[in-house]
Amino acid sequence: MARKKNEHKVGYGKPPVHSQFKPGQSGNPKGRPAGSKNRFLTKGTENALVQRVDKFLSAEITIKENGKTRKVSHIEASLKATLANALKGRVGSQKLMYEMAQMTAEKQERSKKELLESALNYKYRFTKDFEEWDRYRAEGHDTERPHDGPDPRLIHINEETGEVIVLQEGMEERIAEDTQLIAELRENERDVARLNHLIKQAQNEKEKMSLVRQRDSAQSMVNILMPVYAQFSIYKDS
Repeated sequence: MARKKNEHKVGYGKPPVHSQFKPGQSGNPKGRPAGSKNRFLTKGTENALVQRVDKFLSAEITIKENGKTRKVSHIEASLKATLANALKGRVGSQKLMYEMAQMTAEKQERSKKELLESALNYKYRFTKDFEEWDRYRAEGHDTERPHDGPDPRLIHINEETGEVIVLQEGMEERIAEDTQLIAELRENERDVARLNHLIKQAQNEKEKMSLVRQRDSAQSMVNILMPVYAQFSIYKDS
């Protein structure tokens, strides 16, 4: 018997016509409506999830290290375990530590560049304002500070290294004092080294004793200046 021309063939991938989905009709009418947000990815649940994860990672546990017990966060404990496995030659842990180190280095480099750019922009924008502010105050005018941030003249930038140092108000005088202190200390240290060398080459006892007295005098200055430098130097504060 010959089939009709428009007769539907039923088989694999070809369900009967009466059970096929109709155009515009959902195959799961009780499912999530089209266009609606996933209830598990709403802003509120995302924030709650972030808070829970942060709380979990920050929670402390007790570990034993070098024979002593101490408390560390979950994240620190995980990093220590990962590092220990990496040192044992576990490839997965080594790869993870490398990726974290690379990510940290890249983030530090980005932060360094952003800080340098911000410092340069701040100095360029506000230096003249602060200079005028100083001039107005010197003339006896009561004028407001140009900006709540630090005086841009106290921001020292090394463009080669990208280092940015923000000094406290009134520190410029200390820098000058420290520079003089360091120069004097280094000069006396060089004198001590030079005189020690000459003492070894002295031709007679009289010459040697004279050099020793000079060396001892220079060494006394080093002994006086070194503690002052160590305690008050701006470079130590930085």
